[in-house]
Amino acid sequence: MTDTNPGHGAHRELVGYAADVLATRRNPLTDNAEILMIRRGKPPYKNYWAFPGGYVDGGETAQEAAAREAGEEIRLPVDPETLKFVGLYDRPDRDPRGRVVGTAWWLHLTGDAARFEPVPDPTEVAGAQWLRITALLDREFGEIAFDHAGVIRDLIAKPFAKRLIPE
Repeated sequence: MTDTNPGHGAHRELVGYAADVLATRRNPLTDNAEILMIRRGKPPYKNYWAFPGGYVDGGETAQEAAAREAGEEIRLPVDPETLKFVGLYDRPDRDPRGRVVGTAWWLHLTGDAARFEPVPDPTEVAGAQWLRITALLDREFGEIAFDHAGVIRDLIAKPFAKRLIPE
């Protein structure tokens, strides 16, 4: 999409704005570090693993959008204020549908919350499950969509996450 307003001079590409949730836990039975992933139900990357997330709507922050999307896609109740910022991802080719700037937000579930099991909305996603982080990055569960493998690596390198989800 391009902005052709003559007052702006040269044509500019309009940019989508997205927000994703990286929900992690220590599995209550195995103590493995896991991340909650969805299986995409639509192109691009149909059947690849991705984070719950989507576009930011007008009138909401990226943090609010991330919480909303997690609720819509997998019924994960998230208070936006509990999300910790991981990073902003703006490589021009990160989404084959067009230019999308993404934000990533982290939520680490502990105690009873770590027993949460996703309830995927079939109109939104093809499935969802907790996956062991190291096995996911080693592609033992299949392919990962977009630049999400790099985002996971960014998360586990963060000092605030390293002590909670070390491998």
